[in-house]
Amino acid sequence: MDSSDIRLHTTDNTLFVVVMAVFLLVVGAGMTMYGYGEYESQTETLEEAVEVDIEFVDADVYPRRAGSSDDFGTDDEVEYRLVVEFEYEYEGETYTSSNFDVIGTTSRDYDTRRAAERAYDSYRDDGTAYVHPDEPGEAFLEGSVPAQTYILTGFGVFLFVGAFWMVGFHAYRKMRGRDG
Repeated sequence: MDSSDIRLHTTDNTLFVVVMAVFLLVVGAGMTMYGYGEYESQTETLEEAVEVDIEFVDADVYPRRAGSSDDFGTDDEVEYRLVVEFEYEYEGETYTSSNFDVIGTTSRDYDTRRAAERAYDSYRDDGTAYVHPDEPGEAFLEGSVPAQTYILTGFGVFLFVGAFWMVGFHAYRKMRGRDG
């Protein structure tokens, strides 16, 4: 075989499809496994958590620029951030926390000030938080797995399945004679 037998086919994108499919498989599988691991960990924490009565020490709703970590901007869309701090007792010790969920999120964003205030009223009326016995200083207000965990896992599955679809569609087009 001499060098004249080796040709690059510019219309054949098989190598590109294979490389992209492998990339999507690796990223998708990684995201799915990480998301599932987080789901398992969070579920275990929630199952072992103990309910405690809380008293709010501080709560604040303030405007901020939507989609950014910066403070309020005049020309931008505004959302309202709720930040709370609550106190609770666990096994005779007093602790303070500001976590909304099991992953340690310390604020929530809402479209209107009223929605943020209603959310605070709901937390205040409920008056409970959840404490994992191994981490008594890290109580959280919501007793469910956060949506981010499901979104991460779902997107990973989407990428994983997309890789197979990409290869299958490419093979179908090659068989039909439309690509290369």
